[in-house]
Amino acid sequence: MELLKNQTILIASKSEEINNKILSLLKDYKILKTDNGNEAAEIVLKNNIDLILFDRMLNDINIFEFSKILKNNKKTFNIPLVLLKKEDSILEDFDILTSGILDFINVPFEEKEFLIKIRFYLKFYSLIKKLNKAVIDPVTKFPNKFSLTEKLKEAFNPKLLLIKITNLHLIYKYYGEIISNEIENYYIKNIKNKIPQELLSDITIYHIDRGLYALLIEDNSNEIEKFMLFNICENFFKGQEKVIVSNKYKFELNIAIGISMTSKDPFLYSEIALDFAIEKKTGYIFAEDIIDIYISEKQNHIFWINRIKRALDEDRIIPFFQPIYNNKTKKIEKYEALLRLIDEEGNIIEPANFLHIAKLENSYFEITKRIINKTFEIFKNRSEEVSINFSFIDIENSDIYHYIFLKLKEMKDFAKRLVIELVEDENIKDYGIVKTFIYEAKQYGVKIAIDDFGSGYSNYKRIFDLNVDYVKIDGSLIKDIDTSPLSRNIVSSIKSFTEKSGIKTIAEYVANENIFQIINELNIEYSQGYYIGKPEDLTKK
Repeated sequence: MELLKNQTILIASKSEEINNKILSLLKDYKILKTDNGNEAAEIVLKNNIDLILFDRMLNDINIFEFSKILKNNKKTFNIPLVLLKKEDSILEDFDILTSGILDFINVPFEEKEFLIKIRFYLKFYSLIKKLNKAVIDPVTKFPNKFSLTEKLKEAFNPKLLLIKITNLHLIYKYYGEIISNEIENYYIKNIKNKIPQELLSDITIYHIDRGLYALLIEDNSNEIEKFMLFNICENFFKGQEKVIVSNKYKFELNIAIGISMTSKDPFLYSEIALDFAIEKKTGYIFAEDIIDIYISEKQNHIFWINRIKRALDEDRIIPFFQPIYNNKTKKIEKYEALLRLIDEEGNIIEPANFLHIAKLENSYFEITKRIINKTFEIFKNRSEEVSINFSFIDIENSDIYHYIFLKLKEMKDFAKRLVIELVEDENIKDYGIVKTFIYEAKQYGVKIAIDDFGSGYSNYKRIFDLNVDYVKIDGSLIKDIDTSPLSRNIVSSIKSFTEKSGIKTIAEYVANENIFQIINELNIEYSQGYYIGKPEDLTKK
């Protein structure tokens, strides 16, 4: 009979006769031995044991205490315990089988029958392990999403909290799987510390996905009120969670929570609340408080996605161009390409109405390509410079990255009149990618501008690092420069910095003559705004 290989059996027995007999029969297996019950428990915790054979003659502990130790531990709970029972033993079969012991083998035993039983026990445990993999997360050993889904089918009056470490994906990306797994193990095991003691027995913790966990409360007596869940959530935000991993790295974890108190599809509702909490940066949200807003936003989302798709299909996504005036030469020397959608009635729709929705879909990158292509075609035979706006997600997207450089190779003469405006925002996680993009673009003679400089994400030092040619001063500083001394002082400071750095400045939102005069008094090189000219379709001029 073929034996199962690569499995480990622990023999816990004082009887040399039994030990020798079993060793001779199970020589193809890895065998560990001890005659001490507590030592046996330690061996099980430190090794991957597939079967435990033991007798009642352990040195330091009786068989029922030994069984209890193993059955109370998550790691060893399912390992088959088989008692080697002498025929004259006074132990009752019923007592043995109700103590957590899987089975017993009478000693002495018939060899063929013994091997059949051993094979059965090992196969049984192998199936248990496979089943556990289906319902238990392999990293944290907590029940997984499948387990939660099955539980929710039968749960009465469930309350569900979905908890997400929103920055774990970045830790995983930059520090690797081992560090990420250590954080997960630390965090999920400490979740129970945030739950009031009186609720612990009613709550099950689940590991749903990387950095995503669930707390399921089965409110059978209908006693869990909203304020109690509110208090649990507050416990997660009492000071930012700090984690030290491997005595080397220190991370601050960002948390978001979505809560559902409904019995109708609680997982979906808590997911909706979690997405909303992440998007709005509110920490935690109850699904019932925002579901109407969510449905309205999703309906609007679908409306615009369909509208954008039709506009792309019918070639109604086009660039308008706003002139940029050289304050020294008194000429229009540049234009900025600005996205517009023309609807079925010929109305001009500005991107503020739809671009944020397009970014959630693949249509965003198709829009970027259209603007690149149309701008290149319109300006290839003109003399002015033209700028195109690029965000970090454009640069990070390999398809867009390759597309822009393909166009630059095709139109090398035009490339020298192209300006790429980069928007600094919170999405920029890796400035190395940005610096590489700028370096490669400059090989074709492309100039680089930083857009909205002076806004919340601006950084003087980074201007040096990125080697830019232009700084476009944020419109919020320009539009009230004629009434706000503070705005004027900030703009003057920016101009002083750029002048010393050999960088030219462009003032946006130049809306009237007063602003235009102040911009000239500050020696800013270029003006852009409605006073200079509105965005227009140059193909119709």
